[in-house]
Amino acid sequence: MKYCTECGAALKNSQAFCTSCGAKGTQAEPKTESETETGRVPEPAPAPKKPMSKKKKYTLLSLGVIMMGIIAAHLIVSSVLDPSKEVQAMDRAVTDGDSDTFFNYITLEENALINKDHYLSYINESDWDSIREQLVQIISSDSKFDEVVTDYKGNDLFRVKKGSILGLYKTYEVEAVPTQVVLKSNLDSTFTIEKIKADLKQEEQVDLVKAYPGTYSITGEASSLFGNMKVTEEVYISNNNNHISELDIDFPGQEYSMKTNFPEAILFVNGKSTGKSLEEFSVLGPFPEDEEISLYAELTGDDGKTLKSNQITQYDDVWGTLHFTFEDSSVASASTDGTDSEEGSGDDAEQRVLDFRDAYEKSLNQHDFDLIADYMLPGSLAEEELIEYLDAMDNKEYTYDFVETSISGTAKINDTTYEITTFEKFIFKNHLGAKTNYEKEKIYTLVKTDSGFKIKFIDIKDTDRNQL
Repeated sequence: MKYCTECGAALKNSQAFCTSCGAKGTQAEPKTESETETGRVPEPAPAPKKPMSKKKKYTLLSLGVIMMGIIAAHLIVSSVLDPSKEVQAMDRAVTDGDSDTFFNYITLEENALINKDHYLSYINESDWDSIREQLVQIISSDSKFDEVVTDYKGNDLFRVKKGSILGLYKTYEVEAVPTQVVLKSNLDSTFTIEKIKADLKQEEQVDLVKAYPGTYSITGEASSLFGNMKVTEEVYISNNNNHISELDIDFPGQEYSMKTNFPEAILFVNGKSTGKSLEEFSVLGPFPEDEEISLYAELTGDDGKTLKSNQITQYDDVWGTLHFTFEDSSVASASTDGTDSEEGSGDDAEQRVLDFRDAYEKSLNQHDFDLIADYMLPGSLAEEELIEYLDAMDNKEYTYDFVETSISGTAKINDTTYEITTFEKFIFKNHLGAKTNYEKEKIYTLVKTDSGFKIKFIDIKDTDRNQL
């Protein structure tokens, strides 16, 4: 039997409309009892699930723990390798003036000198804020190339070397750039700086050590013909473009020029021969500042006898000049007690000095060196000094009145050389008309040439002056 789908009334097979509700003869199959009660077709019951094995549970748990460990390790490594934290720590160290902490984050060149406190002060004074920002920008950039950090003058201060761990974590190494210290001195010497030693040759530069900006103590020791010397200085090493600091440290001590009537004589220092003649020295010294040095010269005469000059110290200088003179009494073999020919030569030398004095008086008053040029040995020290003296007198209204010139001693040094000792008296009047009486003792060294005796050296032994 069929039923109306609207009201549920039973319908005959041939019935087109429902006699109960008038609906068009829509028919439906009769519902089962269970369908009538629930209004839906029941679904088949699900099959019961198989319980998870302990092994699988442990496997999944282990994987979870491992993943959590990997994540934690990644976070820890990332935190440890975070360069921004190092920059923050460096910044705090600069603020606190903590040099030890600051340089824990800096790689220093092995064997390079460093005064950490001074270097940190230099970094701070070189615009640390700018240096810090450069570091931040470098570690934040994607560039894989090494970069440099500069100070406020644009000089390289740090090199930042970039790397990575497993290709996952960026690493940075900040290297401080040192300065090469180059040293030069005026003597052969040995210098020490912070236990680093170096031997120097006179006026030759040597690479001493590398150092970072700061103040260091340097000590030099030298031994020369004129004594042992020592110098200690505090030197400041700074940063620059070429990273080279040139030091020029000279040993203190006075140097002297010299005059002698026998430049070929050998110099003796503290009684020991230098093996060098006086003419081989351009200057004598430098002498130690706190030690008196004995000096004299020796000469071997034609007769084989050794002649000795006056003995002096460096403090016996006259306006920066040391005089080595061979006295008459030191030349026993050169006395005037000899042959008639020797006496004749001695007389000629004496007369030559007297004639020179007459010409010299005119030369001084007329400011004309030519009047005495014929008396001078060409190229001699006497010629050089008198040319210089007369040039200085030019255009000055000075007058000289030679009152007396007398010979007080004559000594023959060798067959061609004589020393004539004189006593000279003259009156000098300056441009204001003031007069001064001078009395001088001099030794003239004359050399016999083909054109007669020529004056080689004039040594003033003593001078007295009185205002008139």
